[in-house]
Amino acid sequence: MLFCIITKSNFSLCQDTIRLKTEPKVKLHGWYPNYNYVEYLKIGESKIIMTLTPDFDSTKLRNCIIELKTNNKDIIIEETGKIYPSQFIVDVNPTKAKYTQIDAWLILENYTVLIYRKNNWINIKDIYPVDGNKVKIATIKLKIKK
Repeated sequence: MLFCIITKSNFSLCQDTIRLKTEPKVKLHGWYPNYNYVEYLKIGESKIIMTLTPDFDSTKLRNCIIELKTNNKDIIIEETGKIYPSQFIVDVNPTKAKYTQIDAWLILENYTVLIYRKNNWINIKDIYPVDGNKVKIATIKLKIKK
């Protein structure tokens, strides 16, 4: 009986472990009004953007949620909660800043993510900043235009 419990426990751990051969890259992609990569934000303009993580496409992480956060109080990021899980409305209020940084946080759910680095598999939580069950996998610098 004990053997069955231990075996079942190890099997479930294997199911929840995802291995990535490279460190994840996050891209911001416009949804409306233009469908292209986001390179800048414009003051006074609302933009619907979504996160793209090509490294996750062939893994269970493709359906995981990525949150976007910024420390710039003049940039408001709200999740739309529609169609695409990591889709956001971004509004830029008047600011003197010429650039902003947006952090992409991966919500791990029940997954353990290992990244191959220097011939070893390393837990993603040992590489990137962690906040509870979230891992900051990217910081994206964007220009702010007037």
